[in-house]
Amino acid sequence: MTTDISKIRQSLNNCEEVTLPYKFPQKCWIKYISVKGEDEAFYEGGQYLGMGDQKIFLMNKGKRLTAPTCIRSDNGEILYKSRFFIDPTKTTEC
Repeated sequence: MTTDISKIRQSLNNCEEVTLPYKFPQKCWIKYISVKGEDEAFYEGGQYLGMGDQKIFLMNKGKRLTAPTCIRSDNGEILYKSRFFIDPTKTTEC
């Protein structure tokens, strides 16, 4: 996780932003920006495994990760939508 804009720009070079709903190919490498506490943060993500319950499931270095697709209020309204990026340099399946 990082908030350094220069590192984020460098990491997202050659990546393509996608909007949900989107059909991710299996093992496609996904990077994302989501909210952590009160601030946005960038995550290197991992290989796509699947989706469910407003989350994307990823695998990175043997660890299973979850990335929230959105943050909702107690009433169900969307307060924040995460941004997702496909990195074509990390896999040939995308």
